[in-house]
Amino acid sequence: MMNKTIFQKHLVNVLYNKGIDAKRCNYVIYPILEEGKKYNSKDDFVRLNVFPLDKISNYIFTLEEIIKRFSVFEPYYPLWIDVYVKENDIIELHTSLRFRKPSELLRRTTENAPFKFVEQ
Repeated sequence: MMNKTIFQKHLVNVLYNKGIDAKRCNYVIYPILEEGKKYNSKDDFVRLNVFPLDKISNYIFTLEEIIKRFSVFEPYYPLWIDVYVKENDIIELHTSLRFRKPSELLRRTTENAPFKFVEQ
């Protein structure tokens, strides 16, 4: 089962494991359009209205805003989210635009699915 609380806990844990306080950071979303993958009507809604490709990366979000935006179709969440740390407490979230039920999330065998911290 996945909900807002669990989703937030997983993001906070991924950052905490690297010594970062998730609540003090700002976030930028980078939606990744995966070529050759199947998208459904929920995915299209997210792509057009929640994460518009031409605009979303221009905004800076708080943790609360991130959780609200990603939870638009709770309990459906992105298949995967790569987490990158940038300077000045900016966290980049590179995310799949395919929203699926928790049993289909990639990285579900890890304790913080769908998040993966990416070292640079």
